[in-house]
Amino acid sequence: MKSVADILFTRRCPFCEEVIELDENECASCRKTLPKPRIKTVAEVQCVYPLPYRGCYREAVLRYKFERQRYLAAQLASYMAKAVRSCLVGERFDLVCYVPVYKDGLLKFNHSKLLAKKLAELLSLPCEEALIKRFKTQKQHAISREMRKSNVKNAFAPNGDYTGKAVLLVDDIITTGNTMAECITALRTGKAARISAVTLCGPARR
Repeated sequence: MKSVADILFTRRCPFCEEVIELDENECASCRKTLPKPRIKTVAEVQCVYPLPYRGCYREAVLRYKFERQRYLAAQLASYMAKAVRSCLVGERFDLVCYVPVYKDGLLKFNHSKLLAKKLAELLSLPCEEALIKRFKTQKQHAISREMRKSNVKNAFAPNGDYTGKAVLLVDDIITTGNTMAECITALRTGKAARISAVTLCGPARR
């Protein structure tokens, strides 16, 4: 017999959008093909990511970011939590932080912030705004790979003193790693003792 919750709420697989049970995160078919998390080293920091930025995984990210399907954040963050637990074994963190957006007085949705908040809840950690963005930059995906490094150079600064803290840095996607590297530099300026990173998607396997 269906419960009231089953009737009132519909939960869908983030990858194929099939209806799933409320206690499931994806459909059985997509579950069978989920890839193993991978690690990319950026500025001597391990960045783990559960999904390749391709196919149905890429489509899920685009729906989350550009089609206002923000309810996907909790489901997507669960894959990030699994990647952290499986790839960063033994690591202990004091806080979760995220790649910030430039505050120019306009109300902006920060995709990474929402993922970080959901991830922090799953890991039972505080989520803090440990970084600020100092100036507006062009969208990384909209410019050439050659321009991406200079585009974000010195764009981030620490938002406090993190002496002795172990920080888990969150972003939605990692490609060249330039944005992540600049954030890592800023956290080191803030005297973070240890830094690890996690993104939802990263380079696809070749």
